[in-house]
Amino acid sequence: MPSADPASEDNAKSAPSRPADSPVALLVQKYDTNLETGLEPAEARRRQAGQKDGNLVPPPIRCPKWVCCLLPCIKYVPSMVRWKRTVPQDAEVLRRRPGGPAAGRWILYDVGGLAVGDVVRIREGDVVPADCAVVGVGAAAEGHGAADGHGA
Repeated sequence: MPSADPASEDNAKSAPSRPADSPVALLVQKYDTNLETGLEPAEARRRQAGQKDGNLVPPPIRCPKWVCCLLPCIKYVPSMVRWKRTVPQDAEVLRRRPGGPAAGRWILYDVGGLAVGDVVRIREGDVVPADCAVVGVGAAAEGHGAADGHGA
C-alpha cells in the first residue's frame, strides 16, 4: 500500500539542536518520537492499534452502503461534495527502517495509516491530514510571508 516518495532529497537533513525545555523538545518527549528518523513501522502499527477510529474523518451524511447504492445522488449533496474535496487521501510520513540507515525515509501513506507521534511533511497546498503541531518551516515558506504581507 505505501510507496516511496520520489521527492525525498532532504532525507538526511537533521533538525537544529534545541534546548531540552523548548516547545518542540517537549512535544518530541510527550509523543515519544524522533524528528530525524520518525517511528519504526512496528511501533507505528502498535500505536495505530491503540487508536479508536484511526485517523479517518467520517462523511457528513452517514448511510448504509445499500442506501448509497440505491441513491447515488447523495454524493452530490453540497456537504458531501465539500467533504470529499477537503478530506486528505494520503500523507508523507517519516519512517525509520529497522536495521536501515540512521535517517528515516519519507513514505507516502494513506491517512488512515497515521499514528500518534508520526512526523508528517506538509507542503504548500496540502490538506493537513491530522491534528498536527508545526515544528519547522522550510526556507521557501519562511520567505513567503514577507512577499504577501503576512510576515512578522
